[in-house]
Amino acid sequence: MKDYQEYKPLKISGWDLNDTLKFQFDVTDIKPKYNLYLNVRHRDAFEFQNFYLKIFTKMPDGTQKVDLVSMYLSEEDGTWKGMCSGDVCMYSTLIFSRFRFEQTGTYQIMIKHEMRQNKLKNLLDLGLKLEKAPALVKQEAE
Repeated sequence: MKDYQEYKPLKISGWDLNDTLKFQFDVTDIKPKYNLYLNVRHRDAFEFQNFYLKIFTKMPDGTQKVDLVSMYLSEEDGTWKGMCSGDVCMYSTLIFSRFRFEQTGTYQIMIKHEMRQNKLKNLLDLGLKLEKAPALVKQEAE
């Protein structure tokens, strides 16, 4: 499987609580370990330090698992994480590390926000990046 990366634009009016972002990719090799990153592009006017996401993963056999993830976009002092240019910032964080897929086939990942307000404003894009995890380096004792 080649690395997978896809972005979904969010509405200018805000990401509605009922809007679910859908991603889909095929897994043909279940031997390697993978890393899954969540990428967010946002304006510096985003009003929260973090926000919660509910991530639904649908396996090829139809079974589904659900994870709740808190995505921190800034430090406690308000400094944005990631890289900013003008009023737009880009941040990527590893959400699932060194995992293996259990089945070959088509996977669907659906993401929705789990905040207490209906619309999250100043989020521009949300993306997923799936890549094979690099091999671990074995350290020899001296």
